[in-house]
Amino acid sequence: MTIEECFPNPQEAEEVRAIFASIEFSDAYEYMDNYRFAVVDNQEQEREYYRRQSNGCCGYYDNTHTLSTGKVVRIGFNYGH
Repeated sequence: MTIEECFPNPQEAEEVRAIFASIEFSDAYEYMDNYRFAVVDNQEQEREYYRRQSNGCCGYYDNTHTLSTGKVVRIGFNYGH
Protein backbone atom coordinates (compact mmCIF):
# COMPACT_ATOMS: atom_id res chain seq x y z
CA MET A 1 0.00 0.00 0.00
CA THR A 2 1.17 3.50 -0.73
CA ILE A 3 0.88 6.43 1.63
CA GLU A 4 -1.90 7.82 -0.56
CA GLU A 5 -3.85 4.55 -0.34
CA CYS A 6 -3.59 4.47 3.45
CA PHE A 7 -4.13 8.20 3.89
CA PRO A 8 -6.44 9.61 1.20
CA ASN A 9 -6.58 12.89 3.12
CA PRO A 10 -3.68 14.91 1.57
CA GLN A 11 -2.88 16.60 4.89
CA GLU A 12 -2.50 13.24 6.64
CA ALA A 13 -0.38 11.83 3.80
CA GLU A 14 1.92 14.84 4.00
CA GLU A 15 2.24 14.50 7.78
CA VAL A 16 3.26 10.85 7.42
CA ARG A 17 5.87 11.82 4.81
CA ALA A 18 7.15 14.54 7.15
CA ILE A 19 7.50 12.07 10.02
CA PHE A 20 9.60 9.75 7.86
CA ALA A 21 11.67 12.69 6.59
CA SER A 22 12.41 13.95 10.10
CA ILE A 23 13.58 10.48 11.13
CA GLU A 24 15.69 9.99 7.99
CA PHE A 25 17.57 13.23 8.56
CA SER A 26 18.36 12.41 12.19
CA ASP A 27 21.53 10.44 11.25
CA ALA A 28 20.59 7.88 13.90
CA TYR A 29 19.57 5.27 11.31
CA GLU A 30 21.69 4.11 8.38
CA TYR A 31 20.48 2.07 5.41
CA MET A 32 16.78 2.46 6.10
CA ASP A 33 14.38 0.19 4.21
CA ASN A 34 11.24 -1.88 4.64
CA TYR A 35 9.19 1.25 5.35
CA ARG A 36 5.77 0.53 6.80
CA PHE A 37 2.77 2.50 8.02
CA ALA A 38 -0.81 1.83 9.06
CA VAL A 39 -3.75 3.51 10.70
CA VAL A 40 -4.18 1.99 14.17
CA ASP A 41 -7.25 -0.29 14.31
CA ASN A 42 -7.46 -0.60 10.51
CA GLN A 43 -7.20 -4.39 10.34
CA GLU A 44 -6.17 -4.59 6.68
CA GLN A 45 -3.45 -1.96 7.06
CA GLU A 46 -2.16 -3.39 10.33
CA ARG A 47 -2.03 -6.90 8.86
CA GLU A 48 0.19 -5.58 6.04
CA TYR A 49 2.26 -3.59 8.54
CA TYR A 50 3.04 -6.66 10.65
CA ARG A 51 3.71 -8.78 7.56
CA ARG A 52 6.33 -6.27 6.45
CA GLN A 53 7.70 -6.00 9.97
CA SER A 54 8.23 -9.77 10.15
CA ASN A 55 10.20 -9.69 6.86
CA GLY A 56 12.68 -7.10 8.13
CA CYS A 57 16.10 -7.68 9.59
CA CYS A 58 18.73 -5.93 11.68
CA GLY A 59 17.66 -2.86 13.64
CA TYR A 60 14.10 -1.64 13.61
CA TYR A 61 12.02 1.40 14.42
CA ASP A 62 8.33 0.99 15.22
CA ASN A 63 6.33 3.72 16.91
CA THR A 64 2.90 5.33 16.98
CA HIS A 65 2.26 8.96 16.10
CA THR A 66 -0.88 11.06 16.38
CA LEU A 67 -1.61 13.20 13.33
CA SER A 68 -3.12 16.68 13.61
CA THR A 69 -6.48 15.18 12.60
CA GLY A 70 -6.38 12.94 15.68
CA LYS A 71 -5.74 9.78 13.69
CA VAL A 72 -3.18 7.46 15.32
CA VAL A 73 -0.75 5.76 12.95
CA ARG A 74 2.00 3.16 13.21
CA ILE A 75 5.23 4.00 11.44
CA GLY A 76 8.23 1.75 11.10
CA PHE A 77 11.26 0.64 9.09
CA ASN A 78 14.41 -1.44 9.34
CA TYR A 79 17.97 -0.11 9.29
CA GLY A 80 21.63 -0.91 9.69
CA HIS A 81 22.20 -3.71 7.19
